[in-house]
Amino acid sequence: MENYRSKSNLVQFSNQFAARIPFRLQDTLIIPKQTDLGKIKLVRYHSNHLLNPLVEGMLREGPAGTTCVLTKKNDEALQITGLLVKNGLSLDYFATEIPI
Repeated sequence: MENYRSKSNLVQFSNQFAARIPFRLQDTLIIPKQTDLGKIKLVRYHSNHLLNPLVEGMLREGPAGTTCVLTKKNDEALQITGLLVKNGLSLDYFATEIPI
């Protein structure tokens, strides 16, 4: 399967991330068609008190192009979504429960 929209390093990262999901049905690697690189930033936090600083950092840097935030729990995603919307960002929210 080919991906025409995402930067090559994001497609490679996504392939590696998806390979670690247990009981994943799809095992086909995605092939990037773009050769340029995008920005990937991972933030791992161990406390709910870090959601505000995470959002503040995103607002300070300003999302460029398409930005994605992945969370382990849906309630974390809802909190981040609420904070971003409260600060005037327009966004889409997608949720699913996948055991990781």
